[in-house]
Amino acid sequence: MPAQVAFRLPSRPFAALGRHRPPLLDRSHTELRARVVADIAAQAHDPELTPARLAADQGISLRTLNRLFEHGPMSVTCHIAHAHLDLALGLLRDPRLAHRPVDDVATLAGYASASALHRAVVKATGLTPEAYRARVLDGPLPRA
Repeated sequence: MPAQVAFRLPSRPFAALGRHRPPLLDRSHTELRARVVADIAAQAHDPELTPARLAADQGISLRTLNRLFEHGPMSVTCHIAHAHLDLALGLLRDPRLAHRPVDDVATLAGYASASALHRAVVKATGLTPEAYRARVLDGPLPRA
């Protein structure tokens, strides 16, 4: 008869390993997350777009909203920032808006100020909004 080995499993096995248990996102969570991402894209032009407002729009708590994104590649706040940036870069690439000042692009893309747009574009592209626009619309900048 084989000897019985007694051992005790920890009550929180992932915690014992120093890891958090990954969430089990069911279909409703996945669908809700997709709706939130779509809402972010649709409202990227709005400078008042915040996680708190998104949660209220979806009828969920801010904590629940943050939990939907906590194990993904980006937080809710990052999704909002990327949506503003994607919209701004698209507007800067649009030849129909080439005559519009960068201040207008910042407003249209939901930035609170032109300097906020400037910081985001420089961080993402290494170029100022004006230089990015010129490179995209006119081709590569000449080397100095």
